[in-house]
Amino acid sequence: MPISRADRTRIRLGEAELIPSVARIMTEDNRSREDAIDAQRMEIAMARNMRDRAVVIEPEPPKPKLPGYVYFLESADTGLIKIGFSTNVEQRARAIESMGGSAVRLLATKPGTFKTERRLHRRFAAWRTRGEWFEPNPALLDLIEDAALLEGDAGAERADSPRPDRTTHK
Repeated sequence: MPISRADRTRIRLGEAELIPSVARIMTEDNRSREDAIDAQRMEIAMARNMRDRAVVIEPEPPKPKLPGYVYFLESADTGLIKIGFSTNVEQRARAIESMGGSAVRLLATKPGTFKTERRLHRRFAAWRTRGEWFEPNPALLDLIEDAALLEGDAGAERADSPRPDRTTHK
């Protein structure tokens, strides 16, 4: 198929933009030249299409370092311990009770952030049962006892209350 004069002009102007791999396959034979030009046009069209369809994904902004508390709640039904973070622990405990349908008991709180909560989740991952709920274990119970003692009178009250069995392991 012969190449029109207008196409030849476009080809000459576009040759400077040809990628090296396409330029290498071009030969003196018009058919090969047409194939190379078609391939280049296809690549350019695909690149434009990809550019036009590209979606910029913004990274999620980091969670603010809210001043709050890491809390330890015990489920009355299962004895599992929830490690969570909240700026309003009492309100959060009530919400968990209403969602789960069973009573929870606040064992202790300690000042912290979401980052503190995540660190504790990783530390006790071997005892995780689901979500943020963990089997009681000696290290976790010691941490809770220390946090309760640091809370003062309220913590001492909680520390004196019955504790889950320390021998439970996964």
